[in-house]
Amino acid sequence: MDTVGESTGWLVIFDRRKGAAWKEKIYWETEEEDGKTIHVVGV
Repeated sequence: MDTVGESTGWLVIFDRRKGAAWKEKIYWETEEEDGKTIHVVGV
């Protein structure tokens, strides 16, 4: 984000654990720090 001058970014995490429940794998969180917003999505 710093390199391209963006203040908003996305981090997508692919949870490939076989024993984890879908409720545990799928989530969406938004974090803000130092004027930047990062959307973290688990799938």
